[in-house]
Amino acid sequence: MGLDGFVTRVGKLRFILIFPANKIGEVCSQILDCFDTHFSRPPTYGILRPQKANAVTDASGLRALMGVVTNRYRRYEHFSQIAELAIEMLKYAKAQQGSVFVVDRGLPADGESSA
Repeated sequence: MGLDGFVTRVGKLRFILIFPANKIGEVCSQILDCFDTHFSRPPTYGILRPQKANAVTDASGLRALMGVVTNRYRRYEHFSQIAELAIEMLKYAKAQQGSVFVVDRGLPADGESSA
């Protein structure tokens, strides 16, 4: 990620990435492109069945899902609020086709500017 970001593993196939919001599309697209290049083909031997992971299998093979949460329009009092929103984003991503990232497009909180 270089000097602009931070990545840490928090579970088997779960990671937290922290980077500037203006790089969401670039960073997520690069990660998904790399993932698809190496892992999207259907397995030719055995079956990989991740459990509770951000990668799922379907007819086309393994796919990556990313739920993106920002603090652009919301302020969080506890990290659990971020985790809950990320889980919501992942549920939405699972309904999409292929490897995808979905970004929380939350509306500004009452009294906050949307700029």
